[in-house]
Amino acid sequence: MRKNEFYIGYLPKAPGTLARWLRGIIAVLLALLSLVAVFVAGNQQPFAETYFEYGKSTQLKGVVSLTPVPRLIVKTGVDLKGQAVTKSILLVNFGKSGAAEIFHNVEKTSGRPLTALEFTLQGSLIYGEGKVVFELTDQHASVLDYVPLNQPYYPVKMNDLGEQSIYGEIIDPKCYFGVMKPGFGKVHRSCAIRCISGGISPVMVTKNENGDKQFILLTADNSATSSHKISKLAGKPLTINGQLTQMDDWLVLHYNEQELAKIQHQKFVAGPLLPHQGITICN
Repeated sequence: MRKNEFYIGYLPKAPGTLARWLRGIIAVLLALLSLVAVFVAGNQQPFAETYFEYGKSTQLKGVVSLTPVPRLIVKTGVDLKGQAVTKSILLVNFGKSGAAEIFHNVEKTSGRPLTALEFTLQGSLIYGEGKVVFELTDQHASVLDYVPLNQPYYPVKMNDLGEQSIYGEIIDPKCYFGVMKPGFGKVHRSCAIRCISGGISPVMVTKNENGDKQFILLTADNSATSSHKISKLAGKPLTINGQLTQMDDWLVLHYNEQELAKIQHQKFVAGPLLPHQGITICN
């Protein structure tokens, strides 16, 4: 650099040689920034095709059961034998709370078991990946009506699939199936903990040996799941052992709650969810 091109900060322009050098450096940095932006955007996982019909009210009719989790059982048709085909829609309350309390109150008021009543409910649909969740947006007022049935309604058949060891991640279904994007993983862990602690049913997402996603409801084998204990395990890969059954379009894993303390000490393994070899049945 020539002596007459020495740069002085209070001058209006930098010397020509220095200005050209700075322009080159800035151009290179901008090009690198563009490449980094393209790389980061190209490696982002796409949002799942899940939906929350926020602000849209829908009415559903069916029978409510709190076993193994709060759900609305709706008839979707009949099979070749003329038997009812049903679908279980998970029920959640407004916010980060479960729906069980609402229906315990109805059961006390009516003096009948819930499965002997047909309900008309109003709320917001949450759905995706073949599953449906229903938010009782107006809480107790979401129960529009219920009428007695001639006989208790037990259309659901439970198929025993034996003891299984399931590897996957615990999520809360309200967020995963539409309210949050993403509703899984380490970034969503604190939210999932609060939702499950509030009474929203925990669900494990896993993959079968073909790489297809499967969703498994988690419940303690004594039907008295401690939401506080299971919530601590949300948002990270782990393995849970238990008795697996098929209920409607859901798989259900009945685990031993005493084993949860051991699970909490499993080593966290970062990375994508790997296919699980122990279960091949499709939802």
